[in-house]
Amino acid sequence: MVYVFALLSAVLAWTVLLLVWKVALMRRSARELERAEEIRRELGNNFCRRCNYCAPCTAGISIPNVFLFQGYLRRYGLEDWARGRYGTMPVKAGACVECGACEERCPYQLPIREMLKKVAADFGA
Repeated sequence: MVYVFALLSAVLAWTVLLLVWKVALMRRSARELERAEEIRRELGNNFCRRCNYCAPCTAGISIPNVFLFQGYLRRYGLEDWARGRYGTMPVKAGACVECGACEERCPYQLPIREMLKKVAADFGA
């Protein structure tokens, strides 16, 4: 009987926790929801999922990482962190030779060469 009571108490506690979490999600400010929608529109389907099927890059670019750092730069407000990490990369996005091998391997048909140009412009290299 004690075991059943303990189990029911645990289930009730988890149910309450889930409800509180759900209410917290619903109480997002208009600005937070607007920003989330802005990011969704910006990304569309053109974003790197970091599957690494594009690798190896013939120029030696770590393609998923440059896109990751660009995300931190543009979407998360971590400019100093993103620039610092990007700066440590031995081969930058601007080194792309536009061979297209990465795009042939990308299962999401991303325009990687164009995306790398944007990264190079964002970081200045």
